[in-house]
Amino acid sequence: SSLRMLMNNVLPSYRFRYPRRASSLNLHLRTIRASYPDRAAIRLHALVIGIDEYYDSETFPRLRGVVPDADAVNDYLMKKLQVPEDQIVNLRNGDATREAIVNQVRRFRDDQKIQKGHAILIYYAGYGAISGWHGRMVDEIQVLIPYDCHEGSIEPIPVLTLEETSKDIAIKKGDNIVGRYKYQVSFTHYQ
Repeated sequence: SSLRMLMNNVLPSYRFRYPRRASSLNLHLRTIRASYPDRAAIRLHALVIGIDEYYDSETFPRLRGVVPDADAVNDYLMKKLQVPEDQIVNLRNGDATREAIVNQVRRFRDDQKIQKGHAILIYYAGYGAISGWHGRMVDEIQVLIPYDCHEGSIEPIPVLTLEETSKDIAIKKGDNIVGRYKYQVSFTHYQ
């Protein structure tokens, strides 16, 4: 199968370069492969985000291996699962602004090409943090850090917001939605 080929050819070199992340990526790709039989991949739509360089580079130093992780997921979707390029949105570094990420996730809800029951994958690799959010019942929540995040102006994206948006998408498109958020924890605490 194409998953076996990926695991035999691509992942060994990935494991060598990024040993700690290989098992996580392997498990994620295995889940995708089990969910989408060979020809069903054309019913898959994806948002693949990878950010290793940030606008506020003092707060968020450059990460290593994040964009290659996102590229590996994109390559797997296109080459192994044969998902058409127009069904995958890729945001890297400066293109992965807060506005772009939130708008792309919302776009899944309104996209006429996405029919009820089609699979939707949201993959994020970059910085994440714990945020105090006083307007909610929770004191601390997980957030994803978009490229343009800067304390006092552009806020991080609460994972809770993406989950709530996914519920809206599920009402219109079905609940075949996978969110995979891989992030390096930033020790910045947002209020």
